[in-house]
Amino acid sequence: MDGVEVKNSQPSGKAGINTTNEPLLSIILVSFNVKNFLEQALRSIQKATGQLSCEVIVVDNASQDGSVELVRSKFPEVQLIANDTNRGFARANNQAFRIARGKFIALVNPDVLVQEDTFQTLLDFLRSHPEAGMVGCKILNPDGTLQLACRRSIPTPWVAFTKLIGLSYLFPKSKIFGRYNLTYLDADAITEVEAVSGSFMIVRRKVVEDVGYLDDAFFLY
Repeated sequence: MDGVEVKNSQPSGKAGINTTNEPLLSIILVSFNVKNFLEQALRSIQKATGQLSCEVIVVDNASQDGSVELVRSKFPEVQLIANDTNRGFARANNQAFRIARGKFIALVNPDVLVQEDTFQTLLDFLRSHPEAGMVGCKILNPDGTLQLACRRSIPTPWVAFTKLIGLSYLFPKSKIFGRYNLTYLDADAITEVEAVSGSFMIVRRKVVEDVGYLDDAFFLY
């Protein structure tokens, strides 16, 4: 990992996060000039992990707002990769994938607040459904409304067309026109989907090993 600084490569188990040498869950966050959001996200993760065996990895893409110093001073148990340039979303996550040791790996955006039962609920689901390789969850906007991007289908030409010309907005409950964000589905139902949001998801390590890392060619989207 040329041009980066890695701190706390061996978790200390401090500050309320139950870290172990062989964690069940690795939680990855990529940050870029979002210090205040990052602190809130890490606080919520502390509460949401409880006695869960986990490790937290923050990859900072050369922030200039004191994000690195925040992690070092307030979250010494967190593993920190401090990049000297902005390497983008995919490459930064891949840096963390390479050192993550959990059986399951969570990607969490730094502006996300995790509810206290979220990790445990999703891990319980994965362990009871071995056929599931990846899970997402219901994501809410700050005003409490559903964030539509938390689930979607593959954007085939037809699906993309209905989104671009507004048919998916006009007819959200239609199985023909509402496929982009699957708005015709019950938001509270467990449903098999073609894609989940990169802002919060948990994937099995074996899936990453079988499929490979994220495509470095995509800086963000």
